Amino acid sequence: MRAIILASLVVLPALLAGCSDSGEELGAQSVQAPGHILGAVVDTGGAPLAGAIVTIVGSNLTATTDAAGAFAFRVEAGEHVLTANATGHFSQTLRANPRPGLNATLSFRLKAIPLVTPRIDTAEAAGYLSCAAVVEDGTTSSDLACGQDDPNHKPAVQFGIDTRDGLEALVIEVAWEPGTRGADALRIEVRASPDPDAAIVGAVTGAGGRARLQLAPDSVGETLVVSAKAAGSMLDEEAGRDVGLAVQQSFAVYLSLFYHQGVPSGYSVLDE
Repeated sequence: MRAIILASLVVLPALLAGCSDSGEELGAQSVQAPGHILGAVVDTGGAPLAGAIVTIVGSNLTATTDAAGAFAFRVEAGEHVLTANATGHFSQTLRANPRPGLNATLSFRLKAIPLVTPRIDTAEAAGYLSCAAVVEDGTTSSDLACGQDDPNHKPAVQFGIDTRDGLEALVIEVAWEPGTRGADALRIEVRASPDPDAAIVGAVTGAGGRARLQLAPDSVGETLVVSAKAAGSMLDEEAGRDVGLAVQQSFAVYLSLFYHQGVPSGYSVLDE
């Protein structure tokens, strides 16, 4: 009887040890068994997005999709957060929880970012001032009377504007060659209507043969009228000795319309 008890005491620990080793081995296999995350990245229409980058958040693991938009990761079992990015598309983040030895499948569907191409429209028109003054001597002149006797007199030029397509800014530039003392300065007035009584939405007095004016898009309508007038006496000193003086001054107006963008730094039609 004593022999049987001793034998049991020897065998039982061995059996228990064997069970313990087996349990630890199974537990290790359960923790270490990898899982897989498979999936694809497509657009909202279901077309594959090749070259998209899929990243497992919090790790340095990334994958690039193939021509079919597919990607694959071999990871530890458990929850993972993945983000997909593709050029011209909004990113998307999804969660995956692969079990040991099994696959988790994800489908990223990325929405395209609306792309708007900036656009600059330009237009040019020429004007012509014809002013007469009665001159008493070489230093004094009467008030100007412009456009009364000259059919070429065109102090205002008109532009049509598309205000429906994301107009962000307008730049008006005027250039002229000062031919007389007073013509060195012209006053530019802008109205949002051909009506001569319409309110002035912008004005500037230029000097040295140039004037530049920037307007906000909400200050104008579908028509823009730019008018020029003399800002001085426009007395020609040489011709001023004659009684009766006609001064003719041409000018050009450049209109730049900026759509979907502000005015580029340093932009100027006249500098080109």
